[in-house]
Amino acid sequence: MSQQQPSDAYLRNAAKPQGAMGEEVLTRMNEHHRDLADWAFQHVHVPTYSRLLDIGCGGGANLQRLLAQCPDGVVEGVDYSPTSVALSTKNNRTSVNAGRCIVTQGDVGDLPYPDNRFDFACACETVYFWPDLQGAFDEVQRVLRPGAQFLIICEMGDPDDPRFADADFITVYTGEDLRDALQDAGFQSAVLRTQGDWFCIVATV
Repeated sequence: MSQQQPSDAYLRNAAKPQGAMGEEVLTRMNEHHRDLADWAFQHVHVPTYSRLLDIGCGGGANLQRLLAQCPDGVVEGVDYSPTSVALSTKNNRTSVNAGRCIVTQGDVGDLPYPDNRFDFACACETVYFWPDLQGAFDEVQRVLRPGAQFLIICEMGDPDDPRFADADFITVYTGEDLRDALQDAGFQSAVLRTQGDWFCIVATV
């Protein structure tokens, strides 16, 4: 996000993209978060023959990334915004038609998947909008297989950032807070890495 004060409409569309503005926000995020994701994905090993999950898949950029890194597997995306589901599907149409990419509308607090389904999961720039962080982490852990990695990617880590003071639907966490919450949720390890204001956490089930 820009360092200037974002409008309430923009923030709400970042939280749950809707309509034409939502598509614009998602397209902008696909571009804006590319360098952040490039950096964060250097810290994980994506299995090449597996089933992967992108939580809060937005405009589908990280679905494309995972599909490229896992040429023999299946990549699934979940988002609670119908606009995000539609755009992610559109931007990955070839892989969707081939059965290698599946995009589903759903809530991170009640993921629409059976236990132990995935070998890897990621969540890029989305934890700010999860209303029940611990419940979400429990769900992520449930759908991951033992030994699987969960990558969280964030560009903001200042809970006192004045840009979001009046946005009661956004919670900004420090990297340390998220790392501790993952450990409290029962992940076997959670490693925090930083670069300037960016941070990522690699947690292992």
